Amino acid sequence: MSFASLRVRLLVAAAISIILALALAAAGLAWLFERHVERWIDSGLEVELNQLVGGLRRSPAGQIEIGKMPSDPRFEQPLSGLYWQVAIEPSGPTRGRGGPAALAGLMHACRPRLNGGAAR
Repeated sequence: MSFASLRVRLLVAAAISIILALALAAAGLAWLFERHVERWIDSGLEVELNQLVGGLRRSPAGQIEIGKMPSDPRFEQPLSGLYWQVAIEPSGPTRGRGGPAALAGLMHACRPRLNGGAAR
């Protein structure tokens, strides 16, 4: 069969069309999956943020205190990957110019025990 044959030309055109369709489908599915995962993570973070903010309260002295700890046990477990802190950002003209933020002193820190050893 020569390339001038109708059968060969149709076979080549079909192969190219199928390859292009598969490439477009793969790109579309990858985009949809990425979008789904981002939305799923965003919704989970929003739930955790609402729990964190809902558990804070002001003391009579005006300080921010922890009223209720987050319900996710990973916040309590050392080296779990989930950590949080409350920071009060500066307001006024110094914001955005590199002024230091005053921390509210609520960084939830724990000393991890590695390999069953004592905290360091």
